[in-house]
Amino acid sequence: MTEDTEEVSVDDGAPGSSGDQHRDGRVRDDAREEREASERASGDEGPASREGASEASGLDPSEREASEASRHASREGAAESFLAVERELSFGVDGGRTWGRAVDVDRVATEDVPEDYPQPVATETALALTVAVEGDESRTAVLYFEWPGDGGAERLRRLLELLGIGPDQFADLHGQRVPLRRESGHVVANVPDEDPRGTRLGVVGVVAGVAGTVALFAGQGVTPGWAQLLLLALVFLVLPVSTYLDAWYLRTHTDWDQGIMFWVPLAIAPGINLVSSLAYLAMRWRATPLVPED
Repeated sequence: MTEDTEEVSVDDGAPGSSGDQHRDGRVRDDAREEREASERASGDEGPASREGASEASGLDPSEREASEASRHASREGAAESFLAVERELSFGVDGGRTWGRAVDVDRVATEDVPEDYPQPVATETALALTVAVEGDESRTAVLYFEWPGDGGAERLRRLLELLGIGPDQFADLHGQRVPLRRESGHVVANVPDEDPRGTRLGVVGVVAGVAGTVALFAGQGVTPGWAQLLLLALVFLVLPVSTYLDAWYLRTHTDWDQGIMFWVPLAIAPGINLVSSLAYLAMRWRATPLVPED
């Protein structure tokens, strides 16, 4: 008996069939190819997209670099402006003091002097002295004085004496440090109201007088007569005279503005001259020279 073999047809569309598996493999391959193509495309489009952004901004690479450099310079300029204001504020109030180097001089008409300049100029012409402000020599200020040939010029004469420059050596003023102060919104020469006088050695006599006073009180009864006379001379002669000379030197060479005739009588008065002289010495050490030594 011949048994017929039944052929079973397989539907490729049936779930779990080999056809379905082949199709899934093709789908995965296609998806992978599309992903790789997309990645390659995105890599190729990077520079193009950046160029497109540059084109969209209207700047080519060199212009973009220039723009960035400009922004950086702008930030540096802003920082410098703050520093400039800080320098101005440090010397921007009345009473502020500093120094400047004399760099130029000129003769100008009196009409060129600002009307509100705090130091009057009564001569027909004025001397305009330009100084470079200490610490910022790019910043200059103009100081006005009466012209010497027209009479007057007391402030200029006192300035020259303060700097140790004779009237026939005016050229030596170039490059010298000139004391400055802020007054009524203007930079002016910080010149004392009195002619320079006194001596810087006066403080030596003051110290000697204080030491003599201490020795006089400490050595009563044991000090020989001649020594007591010497100590008395130190206390009642050297001390007040030295205080007078030193006080005038401070008054006309530093920013010390104490009353001279207040301290001198105290230096003479027995019993309190020791305390007053010690207080005087403590205050004088805080005085700032108008023209500091280089």
